[in-house]
Amino acid sequence: MDKSERVYRFHHETLLAFAEMCAAAGIRDHEAITEDLILRRDTQTKLTPLGDQLMKIPSGALLTAQAEQILDSQMHGLGKQWSLAQASAW
Repeated sequence: MDKSERVYRFHHETLLAFAEMCAAAGIRDHEAITEDLILRRDTQTKLTPLGDQLMKIPSGALLTAQAEQILDSQMHGLGKQWSLAQASAW
């Protein structure tokens, strides 16, 4: 079996397992999956909802003159990195 077939099977089985977990949790639609249902293990004994770890940035906020301040309020120094980013460098 070549690598592409192994990758396909792994991906397929992963999605099947995920679908089974969703069904076991009573989730019938992908829109019912929210960041608060997904838990991340921070330490051996502490689980934190993904929603507590994500940045909350309003839609369109990065297109405003306050983008740097908005990003810095989420993570120190991120606003500076945003201001240094250049679309032409990608």
